[in-house]
Amino acid sequence: MHDDSKRGSVCTRVLVRGGLDE
Repeated sequence: MHDDSKRGSVCTRVLVRGGLDE
């Protein structure tokens, strides 16, 4: 369950960064 939380955070960060960059 801990891995999921960390993985989700990374995925969200990448998506947010891409959206802002675009």
